[in-house]
Amino acid sequence: MGRPRKKASDEMNNRITIRFTDKELSNVKLKAASLKMSSSEYIREMVKHGKVYAYKEPSNCIDSIIPLTEEFHKIGINLNQIAHHLNSGKELTEAIRHKLLTLANELHELNIKVNEQIR
Repeated sequence: MGRPRKKASDEMNNRITIRFTDKELSNVKLKAASLKMSSSEYIREMVKHGKVYAYKEPSNCIDSIIPLTEEFHKIGINLNQIAHHLNSGKELTEAIRHKLLTLANELHELNIKVNEQIR
């Protein structure tokens, strides 16, 4: 049994011819190869999205994510301590408010790092 047929709307049966200079063609092929894509696939992605993201191999991602998970763990411990303090009926002091803002900023920075690592 073969693979299921594509829907008519998903079939790529239209063709277009584009002329490139040697330098432009070399650039397209180089970028496509660096992303492990065919030139056609690279150009289609650029047309659809305006940019193409390079996804890292899972083994590379794991190595770069381990330090980030350690940072998340430390932030989680701090948040649990603050939650315990607030749930015990104690007042929200300026020091705790400052710590919450600091943790929020750290989470934001960490989110940026994670997004950089997976792209």
